[in-house]
Amino acid sequence: MVLFWSFYGRKNWCANIFLGWFKQAPFNWGMYMRNAFFVENVGMTHAWYMPVILGMYIFLPYVSRALHSISNKALIVIMAIMFVIFR
Repeated sequence: MVLFWSFYGRKNWCANIFLGWFKQAPFNWGMYMRNAFFVENVGMTHAWYMPVILGMYIFLPYVSRALHSISNKALIVIMAIMFVIFR
């Protein structure tokens, strides 16, 4: 999914290849991968939420597994503590 959005995002992959060919410069896979995985600022102000969504997709299965493995009493205690702290 990340690669799809980076293909579709600020520039198409075919546009990157064409511009590299037109400017007589090779296509830089390292730069492309840094842009695709949000290591560098890619200037996509319209997609500011993409790193957050990707982080949630990666992190939430572990949270779900942890919540299913604890008892209801422990969950109520944890929720009460979080309510007091973050109120």
